[in-house]
Amino acid sequence: MSLKSNMLLVLCVGTLFSLGGCEDVFDGGLNDDGGFVEKAGTSQCVQVNEGSTANLSCPSGQVIASIDFASYGTPTGSCPNFSSSSCHASSSKSKVEAACLSKQSCTVGANNGVFGDPCAGTYKKLAVAYSCQSPSVAQCAEGNEGSTAALSCPSGQVIKSIAFASYGTPTGSCPNFSNSSCHASSSKSKVEAACLNKQSCTVGANNGVFGDPCVGTYKKLVVAYSCSGGDTDQCPNDPNKTSPGICGCGTPDTDSDGDGTANCKDNCPTDPSKTQPGVCGCGKAEGTCDSTCVDNTNFIDAQGYHGGLWLHRGPRDPNRIEL
Repeated sequence: MSLKSNMLLVLCVGTLFSLGGCEDVFDGGLNDDGGFVEKAGTSQCVQVNEGSTANLSCPSGQVIASIDFASYGTPTGSCPNFSSSSCHASSSKSKVEAACLSKQSCTVGANNGVFGDPCAGTYKKLAVAYSCQSPSVAQCAEGNEGSTAALSCPSGQVIKSIAFASYGTPTGSCPNFSNSSCHASSSKSKVEAACLNKQSCTVGANNGVFGDPCVGTYKKLVVAYSCSGGDTDQCPNDPNKTSPGICGCGTPDTDSDGDGTANCKDNCPTDPSKTQPGVCGCGKAEGTCDSTCVDNTNFIDAQGYHGGLWLHRGPRDPNRIEL
């Protein structure tokens, strides 16, 4: 008999401004795949056994606007407050985003063929938290080299996504632009940093901002973006957020190591393979250290002592009392 636990696929669905948490009252049933479907207030969660296909879907007239969390492995927590564990496929979020963003519905296989196997011999699950919203009409802004591109949204709305940005010699027309061979690779990230979650912003179309992707060629900055939010702001005192997201108002949902777990829920924020120190500590794979020498704090002082015990990692101090 296998000692492995069941592999499950867990999905959490909510409106764009309801990711602060799921309600405590649940209503559920079985779906066609034999998985369990739950309703938690305005959110929904789906659990599908390994080998099945998960169906993400939004209400009629809405699309999947963001993937707020994704982890294929052994994530912990409950919808929508999941956290990844030391068993986590680093491609989880990008794979789900590629399959689902801007669609009314999508399917994702919960298997190693899609994500790879982050911990061989262990049954895993895929946990995804995502948001639905009405599709936005794309807007565009352009600025010739030496000028600025001005992005703005109607009153009560903010810039929620940058669909396209290129400083160079992009081609096409709004919103169907394309990059050319002259393209600054930092274009999108620079515009996102300057504009996301703001009602308006300006970005300089110049080499000082983006670098010079083609010396001697006259360039321009082209941006396609979308606005949303209506008049709802759940974080009125946080200029960078209109909804609590994963970490709450006042705390950015930054994921420094790109492992699918925000820093506020990641006890190893710079280690993409861990969210908890475990036995060996952050930055060191489990099973590669002496478990008698390192604990969860991963703290050893400059002389090689840990909790009064000399660990042979520095000059021994004859004046110290050892345990």
